[in-house]
Amino acid sequence: MENNILESAEKDGLESILDSWGFSYILKTLKDESITLERLRYLEEQDLTYLFRERKLGEKVEFRFKLQQWKIANGYSDVKACDTISVDMTFLEDMENSQYLNCSQSTSSFSKVINDPNGYRGSINIQSVLGSHPNGYYVNQTYKETGKLNDAARKILIDSIVTWHLRHKIKLGRKEFEHISIKIEETFNDDKAIYFNLIGSRPSGRLYDKYYNTTKRLKRTGEFGYEKSNISGESPKADISNCGEETEIAKAQDWLKIFTEPWIDVQENWRKCFKKRRQEILSTNGTQNKIFEVLQNWKLFSHSLGYNLIQIDFSYLHPHSTSIVDKWKTFNLKIIPLLKTKLTDPAHLQQLETIKSQEKGSEQIIALLLHVLLRPTIKRKANTARKIYRSTIKDSQMSFILHVVTANDVENCLNKLKTSLYDRGETLQPIIIAVGYNLCDAKFYVYFDEIKYEMPCFLSAFDTCFKTFHVLHLKYPSDSLEFWLFVQKYFYSINLEGDRASPNVLCLINDLK
Repeated sequence: MENNILESAEKDGLESILDSWGFSYILKTLKDESITLERLRYLEEQDLTYLFRERKLGEKVEFRFKLQQWKIANGYSDVKACDTISVDMTFLEDMENSQYLNCSQSTSSFSKVINDPNGYRGSINIQSVLGSHPNGYYVNQTYKETGKLNDAARKILIDSIVTWHLRHKIKLGRKEFEHISIKIEETFNDDKAIYFNLIGSRPSGRLYDKYYNTTKRLKRTGEFGYEKSNISGESPKADISNCGEETEIAKAQDWLKIFTEPWIDVQENWRKCFKKRRQEILSTNGTQNKIFEVLQNWKLFSHSLGYNLIQIDFSYLHPHSTSIVDKWKTFNLKIIPLLKTKLTDPAHLQQLETIKSQEKGSEQIIALLLHVLLRPTIKRKANTARKIYRSTIKDSQMSFILHVVTANDVENCLNKLKTSLYDRGETLQPIIIAVGYNLCDAKFYVYFDEIKYEMPCFLSAFDTCFKTFHVLHLKYPSDSLEFWLFVQKYFYSINLEGDRASPNVLCLINDLK
């Protein structure tokens, strides 16, 4: 069907470009999202992640490469991923094997400045630096084809040099700028004065200006700073020996503190830091204010694609677990007949009947009806009254999903829920937010501690919400403890020491076998 649509589509600039890239099959996807030829140049990493969410990673990688080439060739090179001033700049995560520096010169966690200009000036390798930049190939390609560099190539070259030095925290002085500009002239036959020029006592040049403007900005935001170097110019013994796993983890964490793309590099560096991050999380023991500190240390949790990082950490915690997404179809066939026999309230039975008449939205209705079968059993003392409080089915459902009509209602409803929970001695835990008049066609988000992930569908929100509890070592809400224990054991096949599943949970699991 998609091919027929493409064949009948009018040939335009966007279609021609996609044809030349070998990606004509995604024309309909782009048009469905109102991506025009004009808007194509504004696509960024997170946009590609969304557009290729149902396709293979290799397709996305190839499309990104083609897109970058097209942007540069058409003068659209002022992209965040190619701009060092942006915090989103990409860096080469591991240069230990580079010809640029040997292990004894590199440092852990950006903790020292390399202050050995004589040794440094003899070891710079322009090609190694270009290799660390996602568009570095364009510089060599331009020089090979035209015998000179254009402004786009110069910009990428300067970005490459500046980002590499910031990544390795190498402080550049006038002698280093002079040396680099000479190397550029030797390599690309480009006037060194373009990059660094000393007129009297005042230095200038594009490379010089870019470096100092960038470091000034990063220092001002507290993301970058130099410590005093060793006067002798020799690296301390600790720096020489610390070239193992701890150094790699420290480098990866420092990278993550500054940069947010390319997303593939984010994920790889995130994986390297799992053990350290897990130790920090476990030390909080689920305490709210300490969890906040962890989220501050690992700020990419709050990125719009942070749910991917939740998935990564969960896969390390429970590598053999099953998934709600994989098991839902079979579960759906079994649970509906079971609900028909167990539900007695007319309102609940009416909700069950709506599943038959609606094309979508059955997942969220069934999930809410599960709270009826897994009604709360815990009693506890409230904060504001000397009485025992017993959670209701509605409390259980509200701690799982908060349904609002418009996005403007979210903050107000969250504040009301937080107040209600506090009065009962509880705090707000990870929760799904549904925005829309009808729950069946709402937009879904996962919310926790001011972090909000927009999810493509209800099941993906359900999955991410559950995994957030485990990744951040949080307790299930008391109001929906039975429900979440069922989800954990039935959908994910996770059985933990200390689990106290009630007879309701065990019976429902048995009934679904």
